Amino acid sequence: YTVHIVAENFQAGGLLDGYVSSIGHGDDETTDDDGDENGIDQPDLATTGISSTLYVLAPNTEITGENQVNYTGYLDDDNVNFTADFGFVQLVALGNLVWFDTGAGGGTADNGIRDGTEPGAAGVEVQLFRPGDATPLLTTTTDASGYYTFDLLIPGTYYVHIPASEFQAGGPLNGYVSSLGHGTDEATDDDGDENGIDQPALATTGISSTLYILQPDSEPITDDQTSYAGYLDDDNVNFTADFGFVEGVALGNLVWFDTGAGTAYDNGVFDAGETPAANVTVQLFRQGGATPLLTTTTDAQGRYYFDNLNPGTYYVRIPGSQFDTGGPLEGYVSSADAGTSEDTDHDSDENGIDEHALVANGIRSMDYDLQPNAEVTGEDATHYTGYLDDDNANFTADFGFVEGVALGNLVWLDNGAGGGTPNDGIQNGAEPGVAGVTVTLYISGQATPLMTTTTAANGWYYFDNLNPGTYTVRIPAVNFQAGGVLAGYLSSTGNGGDETTDHTGDENGIDSSTPEVTGIGSTAYALTPGGEVTGEDDTAYTGHISDDSNNFTADFGFYAPGDLVAIGNLIWFDT
Repeated sequence: YTVHIVAENFQAGGLLDGYVSSIGHGDDETTDDDGDENGIDQPDLATTGISSTLYVLAPNTEITGENQVNYTGYLDDDNVNFTADFGFVQLVALGNLVWFDTGAGGGTADNGIRDGTEPGAAGVEVQLFRPGDATPLLTTTTDASGYYTFDLLIPGTYYVHIPASEFQAGGPLNGYVSSLGHGTDEATDDDGDENGIDQPALATTGISSTLYILQPDSEPITDDQTSYAGYLDDDNVNFTADFGFVEGVALGNLVWFDTGAGTAYDNGVFDAGETPAANVTVQLFRQGGATPLLTTTTDAQGRYYFDNLNPGTYYVRIPGSQFDTGGPLEGYVSSADAGTSEDTDHDSDENGIDEHALVANGIRSMDYDLQPNAEVTGEDATHYTGYLDDDNANFTADFGFVEGVALGNLVWLDNGAGGGTPNDGIQNGAEPGVAGVTVTLYISGQATPLMTTTTAANGWYYFDNLNPGTYTVRIPAVNFQAGGVLAGYLSSTGNGGDETTDHTGDENGIDSSTPEVTGIGSTAYALTPGGEVTGEDDTAYTGHISDDSNNFTADFGFYAPGDLVAIGNLIWFDT
């Protein structure tokens, strides 16, 4: 025999309306309800009902000792089989919408809310998982309006997943990324949030929802269930697992050493024969952000990119660690600016915003406003293996580097202290350095300072991480004015015009009798990587430029008139 519970019990108004058979069934004839239940599970009990396993009954052979408290007949225990048990639980359902968060019809693009007339995404495969499972429990496809449903589920914890195949070539979501952010609650519908947990490589990982803990009589009752064709009660159905998508964008390109010959050197253009910079860490930030959104490393050809980004404004940064000891860019500085366009490739400009404190700050690009279908086309994207269209990807964020140079040294009082000779332009005896002196650096021929620093406790100063070129150092007039650290002092007489003699041999300030008006400037220093004097006193230097690329001979000696004596007075006509 089999026992059957007819379908009417599970239909609207039936005593078991909304219930499903307990998971699994015992197919033996001898285990009682404290060991198993025997309904053979079916997916649609309102249509099929549910039956037990087969029971082969024979006199004097049936199980004894099972629960027969409800039996009022006269048969012996071994002629009665009371193990045909059916357990039922209330069902739950999960689902809702996959849509394009494009701002259509007056909506707001990429806000994680379906508004305006934003369209649903049809034909998208959607999978249902239990936590920890590697295989989907169920799979379905969104309908023409983007809706999906997983119906008649056992209460428990689930999540929804859209597999990677949907984002690959030919997939309905190819070239799309998840709307920004995700709602982590289980009760807010598509008009309030979307629930895809953002991932950077959807064509590899797909995208999953938050976890949904589904329980009978406890699910939201204000969600949009217009697409639901089942018969579960509203409070057993959760239709808030929504996924919004926008067209993705990408950003990247090249890091290289701008060290070509002749005019190709330090010109901000990637010229033939120049070497790419491999294994350089590159970070992506949102505009105004302080924490990297993504990090990658340049390949053997110096190329990098950040793929599947949401539309918005970003900048690229090479962190300070890359310029520190052992870093691939140690001793290098950003090459000369050749342009600030978002649309010009490395064959025309590089985009690093010049920075001198490279170990502390790294170097960053300009901001890039990335929008679908609006990016430059035709730039070099031969290294790109993603799925975005050319006009959704910007491959012009390039960084060129050259070996850096440095310049500096000493400001001191040429006062003859400790057996020295006053006003001889040489630091000797125990002549002291001067702390707190403001020092400025100029590119030769320019009127605006490139950098400003202050002398340290012993009078040392330096300007680090400079591009090769010609520079002058200046002690500004403010130092000599009332209250300034050099008020009342004059530049030591004479100045050394060479670039290679240290403070033990000459000082380099060009004399002025009114330094409180003019300040004191140095001779011009033409700085070349690998071409500078070596062995000079650079004990104060803590940077990463090699000795033959830094010049620490730009020294300034000062004396007070009281350090010397003078004789003179008047010649006149005694008429």
